[in-house]
Amino acid sequence: MDNSVLDIFHPVIKEWFEGNSWTPSPPQEPIDAAANFLGGVNSPIEIIKPDIEKSKDLEVQLPVKDFRILEQGTVWPDIYDVLHKHIKQNESTIVFVNNRATATQAGFLPELDRMVLWRSH
Repeated sequence: MDNSVLDIFHPVIKEWFEGNSWTPSPPQEPIDAAANFLGGVNSPIEIIKPDIEKSKDLEVQLPVKDFRILEQGTVWPDIYDVLHKHIKQNESTIVFVNNRATATQAGFLPELDRMVLWRSH
């Protein structure tokens, strides 16, 4: 991002953009600067931050070993199988996709097992 665009941002956001180009969300540190920015000008703020570290379990899984060899001519049945097993084994599952068509295709997953899922769209 060039400096002419960065000049319109609040200093906290500008500093973040200059150091990070790979993530869509800025870090929330320093917490007081983030709170002041979100609270607005001359707004009283109270920071409530528990001293706990959340555990994270992140995995990238491929539904097939070789995408050139698809038994059913498409990868979707394999994707459905992997997602279905994962959802059944865990309390919560978030599936990230990179376009609307993939989100629509992934939306058919509940029909496999008549699962009731909450969806954002």
